[in-house]
Amino acid sequence: MINQAAIESMEREIKNYYRRMIEIDRLKNKLGILETRKVTVENDIKNSNINLDPDLHGGSPDGNGIRASGPAASQQEKALDSAFIKLEKELRHINNEILGVKSDIRALEYENFDIEFALNKLDDVSRQFVNLKYNKLLGNAKISDSLPLSESTVYRLRIKVLTDITGYIMFASKK
Repeated sequence: MINQAAIESMEREIKNYYRRMIEIDRLKNKLGILETRKVTVENDIKNSNINLDPDLHGGSPDGNGIRASGPAASQQEKALDSAFIKLEKELRHINNEILGVKSDIRALEYENFDIEFALNKLDDVSRQFVNLKYNKLLGNAKISDSLPLSESTVYRLRIKVLTDITGYIMFASKK
C-alpha cells in the first residue's frame, strides 16, 4: 500500500499527462498548418507566383518580356529579388518553427512515456476509470454511472489504480 502523499503525487502526474496530451494535439495541429504554409511558399518560389507592380514598366515596348537594361529593368529586377528574398526568409522562418514544434512534441511525448507505459499495463476498466477521472474530470458518482460499479467500488478502484500505476513506474525505472 502506498501512502497518501504518493497517491496525491501520482494523481497530479496523471492530470499533467492529460494536459500534455492536449498540448501535443495542439502542437500537431500547428505542425499541419505550418507544413501547409511551407508547401504554399515552396510552390510560390518554384512557380514564381510573384506579382510585380505593373507601374514599374519592366517590359519591352511591344509588351514581350522584360528588358535587360535601363532603370526600369533595374527596378523590376530589384522588385523580383526583394520578393524572392521575402519568400526565402518566410520559408526559413517556417522551417525553424516546424523544427521547434517537432522538438516540443518529442519533449512532451518523452515526459509522458512512464505514465503511458503504466496506463497501457492497466486492464480496460481501470483505463476507462483513469480517463473518466483524470481526463474528463468526473466525480465518483458520475464514474459509477458510466462504469458498472458502485461508488464505493469506484473509490477502491482509484486507490488500486494509483497503486498499480506507481508500481509499474517504479518497476520500470529500476531496470
